[in-house]
Amino acid sequence: MQMSNLYILVFRDGDYIKIGKADDIHARIAVLQRIWGPVNYDASYYLQAPLAVVRQVEGALLSLLAQFAVFVMEGDGKTELRAKPALPIALQYLEIYCANMPELDGLKMGVALPPSAQGNVRRKRRRDRLLSKSINMTRSISDVAKKFGRINRLLTVLHRRQARIPFEYERNGSQIYFRVRRPTSVSSLDSESSAIMDYFRFEIEDQYGWGGFNFCSVAGSADVVQFNVHLPITGVKEWEAVINYFIAQSITFLERLPTRSAAAKEAIPHLNW
Repeated sequence: MQMSNLYILVFRDGDYIKIGKADDIHARIAVLQRIWGPVNYDASYYLQAPLAVVRQVEGALLSLLAQFAVFVMEGDGKTELRAKPALPIALQYLEIYCANMPELDGLKMGVALPPSAQGNVRRKRRRDRLLSKSINMTRSISDVAKKFGRINRLLTVLHRRQARIPFEYERNGSQIYFRVRRPTSVSSLDSESSAIMDYFRFEIEDQYGWGGFNFCSVAGSADVVQFNVHLPITGVKEWEAVINYFIAQSITFLERLPTRSAAAKEAIPHLNW
């Protein structure tokens, strides 16, 4: 006995369904999708039955739902298109029909993706994950570069205005202490200091994971603000080369500055905390 399938396909786009018969549903869907758009496999239905039964039920369904016919000019299977409101009526009819035909396996919701499509979905997901990680990595490195760019611009401004801005700094190994004397009493948490500290906060994300680190702290006393910069160790060897490259560039800008600006007429006291 030759077996076949009655199918009801629900499309992701378009306000219609497709009723038809096919021995190979996947082959039929491959043709129909090129014409009517992508099929929602999970929301579609099929009934496996002898070919004669499938032909009979298909004809009965199409006649029953004639008032929902969708009129299009051309396209394979166009006479079997029905507006989506016909779906619950079709399902009710098939439920009653199958209840009276116990030898049938019943109407099934969800048409399994063909093996090749399942593989394509898995490959697409892997590709999307890799692409997302690549985008995040590129964005992270771009953000790191922008922040070091701000640091370098700040050092350039200090170099240009050293006759007007009183500052002093010293470097002790991986520590840099940079002090600025302000015209009024300051707080270590004032908005300007907080904005500068943000230059030294970094986040990096790549295929190895995500990490954030900060290598600057600030203190203020009277009219002195001191930035304590710890040249960072990220803890991730893949990131060290990138960060060290940018640090080396910024150190070059720093070393162009005098350790005490001309505007600082006397030593600016070191703050301990």
